[in-house]
Amino acid sequence: MKAYLILKAIEGAPNEFQVLPFGTVEIEGEEDAFLDEESMDSIIAEFTRRGNDMVIDYEHQTLTGKEAPAAGWLKKFVKKGAEGLHAVVEWTERAKQYFANKEYRYFSPVFWVRKADRKIISIDHIALTNDPKINHLRPIIAKMSRDEAKEAQEARSKKYKIAIKEGGHVTRPSEWESVPDDEWLDPVNYRYPCPDAAQTGAAASYWGQEKNQAQYTPGERSIITERLDRFRKKFKIGEYRKEAKAMLAKLKKLFVLADDAGEDKVVEAVEAVMAKVKKLEKGAGGKSIVACKEVLAALGLKEDAALEDATRAVEGLKSTDTAAQELSQQVAKLTARIAGMEQGDLTALALKEGKISPEELEKWGNDLALKSPDQFTKIVLSRPAGSVIPVQGIPPGPKDRDGALSEAALTIAKQFGNTEEDLKKHGGIQ
Repeated sequence: MKAYLILKAIEGAPNEFQVLPFGTVEIEGEEDAFLDEESMDSIIAEFTRRGNDMVIDYEHQTLTGKEAPAAGWLKKFVKKGAEGLHAVVEWTERAKQYFANKEYRYFSPVFWVRKADRKIISIDHIALTNDPKINHLRPIIAKMSRDEAKEAQEARSKKYKIAIKEGGHVTRPSEWESVPDDEWLDPVNYRYPCPDAAQTGAAASYWGQEKNQAQYTPGERSIITERLDRFRKKFKIGEYRKEAKAMLAKLKKLFVLADDAGEDKVVEAVEAVMAKVKKLEKGAGGKSIVACKEVLAALGLKEDAALEDATRAVEGLKSTDTAAQELSQQVAKLTARIAGMEQGDLTALALKEGKISPEELEKWGNDLALKSPDQFTKIVLSRPAGSVIPVQGIPPGPKDRDGALSEAALTIAKQFGNTEEDLKKHGGIQ
């Protein structure tokens, strides 16, 4: 089965780039494919067996059988572990000009997928194209120019209604390159990423600190807090703001504010009252005057509450609830513990039923079972019981693709006392 992999945004003519990411390869409109250590070994072995540079053409013209000029030549594949499979390339002058003019920005490898486990086992050729089909791929080339990056940031500022801040990030920090704009509390300055529950908890903790909110206007604080609310709801991080929302509703009613008024408007109204209180207190010769009983009740305070108590209550409206932070941290720890337990159960079952070898488990199985138990189930536990045969690293040839067994596979099988009938019965290379 063939599929096309399109790589993202290229700015220039790189001598080396990532051809396939490690792990899941999400193909738009098709079933996911997978790349692991075995896949990379297989691709490299097949490339080495052929002994030829691999063509990089335009728009897959090589598949049409017509004239197909080369855009470049792939000289070798390079394994880079968790960074996936890379390629070393020599480009033609024409292709370099296309890159310079930004007329081509994407790549599309044509690869073979093994039916049994959806692993990518070989690559036929690569094409330049402007028709992406793979989802969630990181940029593979040099960063945008500084001017382009600033233009992109200004566009984000208009979209998200948050100003560009001194000390903010113009482009994503390297460790968060794959996090989309919509998964940041502040996507304009790339601050506070929220790709999962654990990071959302951490982002909430940092955002809750007054010094981190100091650069933002009341309106911007309201926007970011609302974004945080959405992430907490998305990741089901408890009843984190139930009491705070009830308090805000009371204060909106008290100050005759619209139902859709943001937290910034409520805080402004309360702070205005507090300012008047301080002024009155000075005029009263230092006698303690706090606020009207209705405001104190809305803040959840007693009528004889001190000014400091009321001030702390108002500040609480600006920051993240401490209990919510603790809850999110507990959820993150519990999630990690459950994932570890599930990993142990899955790997133990796979070993017991002979669906994975200890070598596979050490190389990639443990990691896959921990990070993506669904993929481990799909790739490993769907194998026939007792089907593990040590044939890793054997490059699939044309006969393998048609379902026939290669001579190398039969040779190794015989060394372990297995016949061709055994392989056909219990499963071999697909």
